[in-house]
Amino acid sequence: MIQYQAIPVTVNGHKAIGLEADAVTYRSKLEGRMARLLIQNLVRFTPHVKFNCILPTGERFSYELDFLLEVPCKFQGITHFVSGIEVKGVLRPFDFMRVEALKFCHRVRTFVVTEPLIILWETSGLFIKE
Repeated sequence: MIQYQAIPVTVNGHKAIGLEADAVTYRSKLEGRMARLLIQNLVRFTPHVKFNCILPTGERFSYELDFLLEVPCKFQGITHFVSGIEVKGVLRPFDFMRVEALKFCHRVRTFVVTEPLIILWETSGLFIKE
């Protein structure tokens, strides 16, 4: 199995969306790219929000969501409104279980975003142009 190492990156510009700190460090370059897209489109969010959740098995766990949106949004390529974004370079089955647990426990509808969707948004825009 190939091991991937995330490279942390610091992104500036968060004051433009109402955060106190202008610079935030993200765990990976992919997360940083997502943050830049949200900031460029003035989508207000809070990064790295921790939630306590419960799996269907009853197991409790803590989950740190990459981006909690202030207002649910419907982005290009996603068929429904979302309140949270989880950025993943490599998908694992547990990623979807965590998203479902977050929806069940906290009513936060989250979408798992991978690099192809980020590339689409970087080239065509975050929102559908009418």
